[in-house]
Amino acid sequence: MTVPAEPIQTIDAADLLARQRSAFLREGPPALAQRKARLARLRTAVLAYRSELKEAISADFGHRSHHEMDLMERVYALVHEDDLDAFVTQFDAMVTRSYPEGPTSNDYTSIVSDRHYDRLVALVDDARRRGARIVEAGVRPGTATTRARTLAPTLVVGAADESAIMQEEIFGPILAVRTYRHMDEVIDYVNARPRPLALYYFGNEDGECETLLKRTISGNTGITNTLMHVAQDDLPFGGVGSSGMGAYQGIEGFRAMSHAKRVFVQGRWNLPSLLRAPFGKVVDLALTVTLGTGRKRPH
Repeated sequence: MTVPAEPIQTIDAADLLARQRSAFLREGPPALAQRKARLARLRTAVLAYRSELKEAISADFGHRSHHEMDLMERVYALVHEDDLDAFVTQFDAMVTRSYPEGPTSNDYTSIVSDRHYDRLVALVDDARRRGARIVEAGVRPGTATTRARTLAPTLVVGAADESAIMQEEIFGPILAVRTYRHMDEVIDYVNARPRPLALYYFGNEDGECETLLKRTISGNTGITNTLMHVAQDDLPFGGVGSSGMGAYQGIEGFRAMSHAKRVFVQGRWNLPSLLRAPFGKVVDLALTVTLGTGRKRPH
């Protein structure tokens, strides 16, 4: 008895492309721009050995205090192990100066919703269970509990790679911190993970900065500052690899969101017509030049 084989299922490429195109058209240009620019918003800040910690923390904290829900909310910072204590001290001092009344200050930003607040608390708790040191910075008055969804600027020092805070986007006043000894460790660590949407370098060593930029891949780079590269209209903004594809803003954005229609006009001499049968000496000559031998004609 012969059992008929089941037909092989094939993918109609034209149909697939048509359905994807229809989906993009239904979502509209804003959704397309978002897909084009970034997929996973992974960010990395690198603080060089003996770098200006106050400058780096100011750039981070100024962004963090006003843009907790901004798309450029970074995931982690890499700090030289000899600078860690000074980094924590400077961070706490910056928060204290900015909010002398602590979380009860009118300038203090609350988390947007209960769901996001609970998510951030869960990220910190998970990191703590996995051995990270949690540092809540600034003044902590007892009346802080009267403010809904208030979360102090928090450092998660020594977060394990498998902890949720190192895997997810944060979108809150929390910064994961890891230490390194040599810049080669930083480069290896960055390259072993998904390509970051942005890589920030704080330091005064031009050679070290150049090495970091040459040996790592990121969608964007900021030197001694964060976020400002997004505001430069003449610079393309977008990710690479898992952090996005393509870019927008400037001429690059115009080209990415436009279609260049190809138009070809046949000239007087139509070269393809010379390659049509019946073949003659022209084809023999072409084969001789290309392959080193001509086509043998039957006698």
